Amino acid sequence: MEIKVKPNHPGFKIIHTIDPLTIELKSKPDKNQANIELIKMLTKILKTPVTIVSGKKSKNKKIKIESMTKIQVLEVLKGNKENS
Repeated sequence: MEIKVKPNHPGFKIIHTIDPLTIELKSKPDKNQANIELIKMLTKILKTPVTIVSGKKSKNKKIKIESMTKIQVLEVLKGNKENS
């Protein structure tokens, strides 16, 4: 799944749930902090392991989400966006 991250914002926030999924992160892109926050938060929200497949040093990333279809992921994230 393609995502775009925006580090160094006031907090974690899902901005768009369409391709590419856009997420604001509180962490800075230093010392892998933004990637760690991204994985931690998505894993917590989706309740399944998430890994970065490509783009570890880029704002544009490709992630792999275990045991969920893209449609299921977008439905969960859309619900979370409305509650944030």
